[in-house]
Amino acid sequence: MKTEMLYDFLYAFAVHGGMNLHIANLYGSNSHHIVESVFKALGHALREAVYDDGSGVILSTKGVL
Repeated sequence: MKTEMLYDFLYAFAVHGGMNLHIANLYGSNSHHIVESVFKALGHALREAVYDDGSGVILSTKGVL
């Protein structure tokens, strides 16, 4: 994927995934490293969002995923 396609990919991912997605690029000049850090952060956020701690409680402000 070309780094220029990051916005389009994330937009489609959020819209079709039915989620809000907020990304702030605080610094960086190498587009490859910026894209890499965005995907790493997104992966961590998704892992935390779907984590099942065994309590049976859905970790969502709306109560659904």
